[in-house]
Formats: sequence, structure tokens, C-alpha cells
Amino acid sequence: MTTGDGTKRLGTLLKGLSTQFPEASPGPCPAAAWPCDPLIRELVFGILLAEATTSQAVAATMQLDTHFVDYNDMRVALPGDVARVLSDTVPLGAEKAARIRACLNDVQRREHCLSLTPLSDSGRRDARAYVASLEGVPAFAASRLLALHFGVHAVPVDERLRTLLVREQAIPSDMAASEVAALLEKMVKPGLAVATLALLQAWSDSAAPEIGRREPYGNAEARQSLATGAEPGAQASETPASPPSVSKGADPGSPNGSQRAGRSKDGERPASTKKAKASGRRTSEDASRVGPTAEPQAGDEGRASEPGSTGAATTYDEPRQTKKRAPRTGDSGRTRGARNSGNSADRG
Repeated sequence: MTTGDGTKRLGTLLKGLSTQFPEASPGPCPAAAWPCDPLIRELVFGILLAEATTSQAVAATMQLDTHFVDYNDMRVALPGDVARVLSDTVPLGAEKAARIRACLNDVQRREHCLSLTPLSDSGRRDARAYVASLEGVPAFAASRLLALHFGVHAVPVDERLRTLLVREQAIPSDMAASEVAALLEKMVKPGLAVATLALLQAWSDSAAPEIGRREPYGNAEARQSLATGAEPGAQASETPASPPSVSKGADPGSPNGSQRAGRSKDGERPASTKKAKASGRRTSEDASRVGPTAEPQAGDEGRASEPGSTGAATTYDEPRQTKKRAPRTGDSGRTRGARNSGNSADRG
């Protein structure tokens, strides 16, 4: 289907709708049970009307009026509370609950009150930019509010209406809802946007209620957070499981981490262990000046220090004994040379 054919068929469809629904009017927004800004009321109603029929949006609005005191009470409520009210009355209840709360909180942050009345003094371009930038507001609800209350040339299109147009072969099947809205705004003459909006809404209300998008945007975690009452958009962070702790120097590959410290499976010593060994040899040299930390090996008796010497001890290439023995009582003043000389005298 070419663009020209699509435009022609879409124009023919609009003419047929004007004959089929001669008294069509925009969906009525129910009167509020509490004092509120009419623009906020219309904006919330537009969010409920997206992907739904007018009767479903009216029923959902009445349910919200019954369960909440005002829009500020709705704003501070948990998303799960709002979602439970909308779950049986309107499609995509959890998503719309999050959108309504996000919208109301954004208006409160900007205006310090739940009112869009100051926006009435702005120009059309500023009003369009403001409403389109509100958090949580879909393009359908924004276009509807701008067309009805700000005189902006806009035609709201949701996935439900796009599906109906594709079935009538009025638009290509791969055309997005935003592209359909832009095409309609080019086709419709200025000043007829509200009338076109009413015709398309009446046609949408006459179709089966199950038509349109029924799966909410976002992932399963976001939907679960709405059901559990968490703030919309807050994602549970997944912390990877920490590896099992292994004692310092043990082989992580061993079943219980109890392999001899400082050696890998192939018997090679890591660099850190080599440094520790070199440091240990220096420590043993220093400690030998005060007292021995290990018994000399066989063949070292002849190299023992003579009496009166400084006690320079023989160092070993690889000390076997790593556990230091506490000095015995009375050994603190004796040097290794003196003890060795005593032992030599005994042997003599």
C-alpha cells in the first residue's frame, strides 16, 4: 500500500464515520465528587481512556472517586492500592495506576499544587511542550487534553484505534500509532480536530472491547514492583553471589581449601609466596642473633659458632619448621654460641 492509497482510504473512512456517527461527541468526563482542577480531571480520564472504551474509562473513574478522597490522596497512595481499584474495570490497570501517580507527582513538583490552570495562559506551543513532557502521560492522553482544552491541532491515536485502521486497510500494518496521529493531523483541516477525535472515539467504542494492547509496557520486574507496592521505576538490584571464602594461601581448587598454603596444584610456588619465603629467611637471620628458631640439621655441628663469637648462625635454603618455639626460662641472656660451647663441653 502506497502513502497516496493509504491517505485516500483514510479520507474515505472518515467520511463514512461522519455518516455512521452524526452526533458523535468526545467522551464525557464524569463530574468529580470532590473539588479539583478540571484539567487534572481530564488528563487522568485520558490516561484511563487509552486502550479502552469510554464506558470502561467512566467506570474506572467512578471507582477511583469511591476509594480515594481526592487526587492528592491518590498521588501519595501506593501503586498497588491504585492498581487493585483499576484491575477489574479497565485494561492495563497496573500500568495506568503507575502512570496516574507519576503524572500527579510530576505536576506537584512543578506547580506545588495539583493544578494545570496556570498553563491556560501559555501559548499553544508552550502548552503542548509542557503536557508532552509530563511524566507518565501517554501521547494519546496528552493529545486529547490539548485538543479539547487548549485548541491545539492534535488527534489522539492509541494502539486500539491503530488496530481498527489496519483492519480496514486504511493504513499500512507496520505504521506506528505516532505516525498515524501525524498523518491524521496533516489530513484534517484546522478546527476539525475535535470533531475527528469524536468520530474516531465513537468508532472505537463500537468495536469489541478486547481490541488493542493488553500487555503492559516494561518488564516483569516492573510489573511485580507495582503489585507489591514498590515505587514505579524502582528496580530490585541483583547482587551476584559472592564466591566461597578460601583461607589465605590455600588452593581454591581443592575440595575443602585445605591444601598446603603457598603451593599450586602443579607444585609451583606463586610469586607472593616466594617473596614471603625470602622475607622469612631474613627474619630467621635476625632472630638467630637472639635465639635459635630451629635445630641445626645434620652436618652443621662443625660450623657452629665458637664461644664468645657474635653468634652468626648458618642460614638454610628452605627452613622446614615454620612454627617458632617460645624461648625457655633463663635463655634470654644466653647466646647461641654459649649454648653450643656448652653442648660441645658435654660431648667432650
